[in-house]
Amino acid sequence: MVDHGVYRSGFPDASNLPFLENLRLRSVLLVVVVHGHVHTYVLLRGGGDVVLIRFDFSRCLCPEPYPEANQEFLRAHGIRLFQLGIDGSKVNANPFSLWAWASLAKPPRSWISGLNVHCRVLVGLTKEPFVSIPEDRIREALKVILDTRNHPVLIHCKRGKHRTGCVVGCLRKL
Repeated sequence: MVDHGVYRSGFPDASNLPFLENLRLRSVLLVVVVHGHVHTYVLLRGGGDVVLIRFDFSRCLCPEPYPEANQEFLRAHGIRLFQLGIDGSKVNANPFSLWAWASLAKPPRSWISGLNVHCRVLVGLTKEPFVSIPEDRIREALKVILDTRNHPVLIHCKRGKHRTGCVVGCLRKL
């Protein structure tokens, strides 16, 4: 609970829905990513090898479509869904950590199974990324949250950490 009538979480899955039912929510504010960025890094490894690494952050930051079970839950309980689209980029650029990743002699097979995994590893190797959310989007979110007709309201993004944290931090500063 963030404040009276305001909750936050990561992306709820089907196993969380019975708990959410107990909150008697009127609204859900979903802070979604609308797009990301592709970054290319050129790394010089020991021995003069040049490694080109391309990360498509849009593929690892964009959430999947809202699950049908969640949509059905909202419909069944008369819960209004507000979607706040924001840019998916995070400011974490620490190419040195990419160097560490690229320098591994044999990365575990799971690391090379998809870009989504690569991005998680990348974020894990760097300091926590900063999220840049435009001021107008924060204002939109705060209007939804401050309107008590929407309470109780649940704020969530993919993990309930960066984007949700920015919105909640701004709410707490009011």
